[in-house]
Amino acid sequence: MTDGTKTIADAGVLKITGPGDIREIAALHGRLNDALAQHHSLVLDLDGLENPDITFVQLIEAGRRQAICTGKSLSLSHRANGELETLLERGGFLTEISSRSFWLMENTP
Repeated sequence: MTDGTKTIADAGVLKITGPGDIREIAALHGRLNDALAQHHSLVLDLDGLENPDITFVQLIEAGRRQAICTGKSLSLSHRANGELETLLERGGFLTEISSRSFWLMENTP
Protein backbone atom coordinates (compact mmCIF):
# COMPACT_ATOMS: atom_id res chain seq x y z
CA MET A 1 0.00 0.00 0.00
CA THR A 2 1.32 3.44 -0.87
CA ASP A 3 0.60 6.81 0.69
CA GLY A 4 -0.23 8.39 -2.68
CA THR A 5 3.12 10.19 -3.04
CA LYS A 6 5.15 9.42 -6.16
CA THR A 7 8.43 10.87 -7.28
CA ILE A 8 8.67 12.19 -10.83
CA ALA A 9 12.13 13.60 -11.59
CA ASP A 10 12.87 15.52 -8.39
CA ALA A 11 9.26 16.55 -7.80
CA GLY A 12 6.78 14.66 -5.69
CA VAL A 13 3.17 14.18 -6.71
CA LEU A 14 0.54 13.92 -4.01
CA LYS A 15 -2.68 12.45 -5.37
CA ILE A 16 -5.67 13.54 -3.31
CA THR A 17 -8.78 11.43 -3.79
CA GLY A 18 -12.07 11.19 -1.96
CA PRO A 19 -13.67 13.77 0.30
CA GLY A 20 -11.85 17.03 0.96
CA ASP A 21 -13.93 18.03 3.94
CA ILE A 22 -13.60 18.66 7.65
CA ARG A 23 -13.95 14.94 8.46
CA GLU A 24 -10.86 14.12 6.38
CA ILE A 25 -8.79 17.24 6.97
CA ALA A 26 -6.56 15.82 9.73
CA ALA A 27 -5.49 12.91 7.52
CA LEU A 28 -4.98 15.22 4.53
CA HIS A 29 -2.93 17.57 6.72
CA GLY A 30 -0.62 14.73 7.71
CA ARG A 31 -0.17 13.56 4.12
CA LEU A 32 0.53 17.10 2.90
CA ASN A 33 3.07 17.79 5.66
CA ASP A 34 4.84 14.48 5.03
CA ALA A 35 5.01 15.10 1.29
CA LEU A 36 6.32 18.66 1.76
CA ALA A 37 8.98 17.35 4.14
CA GLN A 38 10.12 14.74 1.60
CA HIS A 39 10.18 16.85 -1.57
CA HIS A 40 11.59 20.20 -2.61
CA SER A 41 8.88 20.52 -5.24
CA LEU A 42 5.40 19.05 -4.77
CA VAL A 43 2.56 18.82 -7.27
CA LEU A 44 -0.99 18.22 -6.03
CA ASP A 45 -3.14 16.01 -8.24
CA LEU A 46 -6.74 16.79 -7.31
CA ASP A 47 -8.43 14.72 -10.03
CA GLY A 48 -10.13 12.46 -7.49
CA LEU A 49 -11.10 15.19 -5.03
CA GLU A 50 -14.75 15.03 -3.97
CA ASN A 51 -16.90 17.52 -2.08
CA PRO A 52 -14.20 19.97 -0.97
CA ASP A 53 -15.12 22.42 1.75
CA ILE A 54 -13.46 25.53 3.12
CA THR A 55 -11.17 23.50 5.41
CA PHE A 56 -9.60 21.90 2.33
CA VAL A 57 -8.93 25.28 0.74
CA GLN A 58 -7.47 26.59 4.01
CA LEU A 59 -5.20 23.53 4.29
CA ILE A 60 -3.84 23.95 0.77
CA GLU A 61 -3.38 27.72 1.26
CA ALA A 62 -1.44 27.03 4.48
CA GLY A 63 0.65 24.42 2.67
CA ARG A 64 1.34 26.87 -0.14
CA ARG A 65 2.55 29.49 2.31
CA GLN A 66 4.62 26.91 4.21
CA ALA A 67 6.30 25.88 0.96
CA ILE A 68 7.12 29.50 0.13
CA CYS A 69 8.56 30.15 3.60
CA THR A 70 10.78 27.07 3.42
CA GLY A 71 12.02 27.70 -0.13
CA LYS A 72 9.97 24.88 -1.60
CA SER A 73 7.45 24.74 -4.42
CA LEU A 74 3.81 23.65 -4.24
CA SER A 75 1.68 23.58 -7.38
CA LEU A 76 -1.37 21.93 -8.90
CA SER A 77 -1.33 19.39 -11.71
CA HIS A 78 -4.15 21.35 -13.36
CA ARG A 79 -6.29 24.39 -12.57
CA ALA A 80 -9.10 24.27 -10.04
CA ASN A 81 -12.47 23.91 -11.70
CA GLY A 82 -16.05 22.89 -11.04
CA GLU A 83 -17.04 22.61 -7.41
CA LEU A 84 -13.60 23.66 -6.14
CA GLU A 85 -13.50 26.78 -8.31
CA THR A 86 -16.98 27.76 -7.11
CA LEU A 87 -15.86 27.30 -3.50
CA LEU A 88 -12.78 29.44 -4.12
CA GLU A 89 -14.87 32.20 -5.67
CA ARG A 90 -17.44 32.18 -2.86
CA GLY A 91 -14.72 32.15 -0.21
CA GLY A 92 -12.90 35.13 -1.73
CA PHE A 93 -9.73 33.13 -2.43
CA LEU A 94 -9.45 34.34 -6.02
CA THR A 95 -9.13 38.05 -5.25
CA GLU A 96 -5.44 37.97 -4.32
CA ILE A 97 -3.20 37.72 -7.38
CA SER A 98 -0.89 35.02 -5.97
CA SER A 99 -3.82 32.84 -4.86
CA ARG A 100 -5.60 33.29 -8.18
CA SER A 101 -2.40 32.41 -10.02
CA PHE A 102 -1.95 29.28 -7.88
CA TRP A 103 -5.50 27.95 -8.08
CA LEU A 104 -6.29 28.91 -11.67
CA MET A 105 -2.76 28.56 -13.00
CA GLU A 106 -2.81 32.04 -14.46
CA ASN A 107 0.42 33.81 -15.24
CA THR A 108 1.03 37.01 -13.34
CA PRO A 109 2.50 40.03 -15.13
